[in-house]
Amino acid sequence: MKLDGFKELLVKKTDDEFIQTLIKHVSNDILTEYVYEALEKMARAKHKGETANPALHDFADNIDPGTHPDMIRDAIGHHVSRYKAAVNTGNQDMANHHGGKALKIMNLVDKMQKHSDGALTMTHVPIQPWERHGKLSRYEADHPKVLEGKYKAGDFKTKTKGLNYSNKDLSWLQNAPHHSYASEVKRTKEAGSYPFEKVAINGKYIHVDDDVDLHDGNASHEFDHHPVHKFGSVSDWTENHDNDYLEAVDKYHDEDGHMDKWINRHEDIQSKDPEGYAARGSKVSDSVHKPVEPLSLEPDTASAAKEGEGPKEEAALSPEKAKAIRAQLDKMPDEHKSEIMNMFSDEQKKLLGL
Repeated sequence: MKLDGFKELLVKKTDDEFIQTLIKHVSNDILTEYVYEALEKMARAKHKGETANPALHDFADNIDPGTHPDMIRDAIGHHVSRYKAAVNTGNQDMANHHGGKALKIMNLVDKMQKHSDGALTMTHVPIQPWERHGKLSRYEADHPKVLEGKYKAGDFKTKTKGLNYSNKDLSWLQNAPHHSYASEVKRTKEAGSYPFEKVAINGKYIHVDDDVDLHDGNASHEFDHHPVHKFGSVSDWTENHDNDYLEAVDKYHDEDGHMDKWINRHEDIQSKDPEGYAARGSKVSDSVHKPVEPLSLEPDTASAAKEGEGPKEEAALSPEKAKAIRAQLDKMPDEHKSEIMNMFSDEQKKLLGL
């Protein structure tokens, strides 16, 4: 992706000398990441409009802060615990089942949190750097789309989907991230296998149980039965869907009593170990995956040339410019400063005295 012209356009669009200098000197791969992030935020803003699914809106609008976030956190932990046990026993089919369930709930939460006014939030490490291992097909130089100029030779044919991933095989979660996401890995500092254990709901980490009995096979969680799963993906919503969804929600709570079952089950767990139960989510559980060789973040010129991705070049940063940028950084709030600092290379940070 050529960004020289884009950099020039950004410089012209601002009168702030600091921002102009920042744009000129930030590396292309980091700038690309921020462009994608901006586009994603635009897409999310559009999704927050009236066309968003009514079931997602209804759940988000009616969240019970005393139960729903804990229930969702527990549901993700339920499936990740069984995923971990299945991986450790070499049962990849069961791992795919429970890992897929966990990702689907995370995807659902990611959609609903935008409409919850802060009542439901989730943090997680994006899965795209690992997902890329399952989508490695690239365009050849003689491909019609390359000849038409739509793609370059070496570009990946399939885009990563993140939490929208729908394929059944999740074995790539056990790998280190793909090298094409090196800049993202530098930002997240997650170079090993996927850290499921770092998923957090409303600021509390999921609880990963290391003593799971897999004799219950593909055991479901009470939240798995909530009708928001079924109705949350309906795109052609009608009045009939309104009635069906509301009836299903009533049945979920009253006739089937899934919420009561979950509450009673957890009250029993809490009564047996009040201290341990209270500590759940306060710290990250043990790693879900076994250690793997982490992704090397050192530049590999030979493999980069083979992949058709030349070594990244970074603009020089003069001592005068470094001094001016450092002066601006010192005026910034710490939360903004740290984000800007991540946009510079280690060499540039040395010049900035960071």
